[in-house]
Amino acid sequence: EYSNVTKKLVYGMARLMGYYSTGSTAIRASHDLYRACAEHSEANKDFFIEACNLPDNFQSWFSVTQLHVWMLMVRLRGEKNGKLYIQELVNRLFDDAEHRMRSHGVSC
Repeated sequence: EYSNVTKKLVYGMARLMGYYSTGSTAIRASHDLYRACAEHSEANKDFFIEACNLPDNFQSWFSVTQLHVWMLMVRLRGEKNGKLYIQELVNRLFDDAEHRMRSHGVSC
């Protein structure tokens, strides 16, 4: 258990170093938001392949994940600093897409 003085000191230093800035908060939040979109796409992969007749390939994964990200982006438009959160969400989508392409031997 940390003392109140230690907690205040650590929170104060974090604030001074920008940990709670709008941009930093958007970056951290976008990871969780994107993870929810990606997990939903993976959890329902069988539905998209079998019921929707999508091929089991990168393009199908990207289309479904992009659809989920787009729905979240529409929701974020009305929020304060929504554009910043949307940009970070798109950054996460393309980071993941690049990672998946490289893991299948495609170099950019």
